[in-house]
Amino acid sequence: MGPGSEIIDEVTVTAGNVHDAAAVDDLLAGHADDEHKPTVMGDCAYGNADTLAKLADAGYDDVKARVAPARGRDGRYGKDDFDVDLHASTVTCPAGHVVDIRFGKDGSGRAGFDGHCGGCPLRAACTTSTDGRTVTVHPREAVLQAHKAAQADPAWQDAYTGTRPKVERKIAHYVRVAWGGRKARVRGKERVATDVDTRAAAVMLEELLAREHFVGVRNLIHVRPDADWVLSATVDTSLGLLEHAEIPFDLVSVLPRHLEHVAVLCERHPGLRIVIDHLSKPPIGRSDREPWASLLAQAAEFPNVYAKVSGLYPGGDDPRRWSVEDIRPIVHYAVELFGTERLMFGSDWPICEVAGGYGAVVGALFDIFEDFAGPERAALLGGTASSVYGLGVQAP
Repeated sequence: MGPGSEIIDEVTVTAGNVHDAAAVDDLLAGHADDEHKPTVMGDCAYGNADTLAKLADAGYDDVKARVAPARGRDGRYGKDDFDVDLHASTVTCPAGHVVDIRFGKDGSGRAGFDGHCGGCPLRAACTTSTDGRTVTVHPREAVLQAHKAAQADPAWQDAYTGTRPKVERKIAHYVRVAWGGRKARVRGKERVATDVDTRAAAVMLEELLAREHFVGVRNLIHVRPDADWVLSATVDTSLGLLEHAEIPFDLVSVLPRHLEHVAVLCERHPGLRIVIDHLSKPPIGRSDREPWASLLAQAAEFPNVYAKVSGLYPGGDDPRRWSVEDIRPIVHYAVELFGTERLMFGSDWPICEVAGGYGAVVGALFDIFEDFAGPERAALLGGTASSVYGLGVQAP
């Protein structure tokens, strides 16, 4: 794998005087509601007890962040050489002496060996303190012990050592000198955040453009809590990169607000090919099609806007509640606005399975496409898609 073979899907900015682990929440925000959380891997900066406990509480069961070894100074025994037994509330030293842990109100504890260190033959290898050796117990000691035990497993080590070098390589690729290295190029956290997001987008676009089957970018804006996310400064600069590289952007427009953004995006990026997915989810089976109809007509006025004829079934609890005749006028209206040269078929698989199945959904659209002449039907079934995404294939 080359230095550009891995994908950066999230970056964030923190103040320069905070711990590296402060970035965890922002970096994983996109997975907060995931039922199945991804594996989290990090270096010792993320292997502290508080961060590990927070990740566990958030549902991240597979966290591979190395807990730093507790070594002693000048080669003397470290805490890792002592046996901390939380069940018995005791600590055993390398010489075999056992003392009780005295816990404080905050859950932390201390085990003092002062009564055993005086004549211990291992004293010189253990402590230089006149009061003898003391071992501190973290309030989340159980978390640290569990992760230290896990990282002793060869399978854990193989996964960690097989991934960490790739991560470090990608970071080095990301902060290479061409972008200013590791120093911020602008002032102000918001501006720095926009800059690093743009840098990540440029690095990733460079990598994706080298891939044979990369033809466009699609972001699930409809699941983002901010309906105006696509108009943000960070996204805007990234869309500028797509425009310059002549890469289409699929807009998963579901809300009327999403359709309203099309005009703004076109004014900012007149050379960016925008593909409205699912015809922006029209009101199927309803006589009143506003504001969808007017907003779609407004979007169609821009020659760089295209649309996919797909996903044409109602939302809500019963997506099977539709018929061919519910969809037919919707498709004909779209053709009036865009012409078939700016419309393309999409199956919406696998989502279509909950709306009656692939066969029923695709069959209904094919039935409607028979309403159009051969060249128009060919455009709908592949010609437009081939042109927009640069597929280089002939329409059926």
